[in-house]
Amino acid sequence: FCLSRGLGDVYKRQASDSYWILRLKEIRVGGRSVTSQFKSIKAIIDSGTTVMVATPGILKVVTDAMPKPLDCHDFSALPTLSYVFENGDEYVMKPKEYMQGSEFPSTCSFGITPFHGKRSINLFKGTVILGDIFMKLYYTHFDLGQQRIGFARAAPVP
Repeated sequence: FCLSRGLGDVYKRQASDSYWILRLKEIRVGGRSVTSQFKSIKAIIDSGTTVMVATPGILKVVTDAMPKPLDCHDFSALPTLSYVFENGDEYVMKPKEYMQGSEFPSTCSFGITPFHGKRSINLFKGTVILGDIFMKLYYTHFDLGQQRIGFARAAPVP
């Protein structure tokens, strides 16, 4: 990963002693923004979180935009899920990338879970956590010295 050669988009992190936090412009399902009613959305980039996590309000608008029921037999029928950062850069996830489980047998789950507990919901209002499910698609460079995060599309696994 080489920031100086422009292989990744670089963002400054917000002031936080505990989390790598970036601002999102919107979240899109199938290319359509579903978060326009939110004044501010923050994304915590966290390698210690396996899936993606969202506050109930954000989770609801994302899941409401998904077809019902989720078809575990055909991920290709599901829409893409995109995170658009403040500068307009869009990071797209295909259904097979954000769904957990497999098409065979037909057991799967959505790769976004809610924050649990009232304290967490209040503390992380308007926040999503982009965990390993996101970072396995986008190589993530945590540059503590420069207080920035770089992203580059990861090479596909053969």
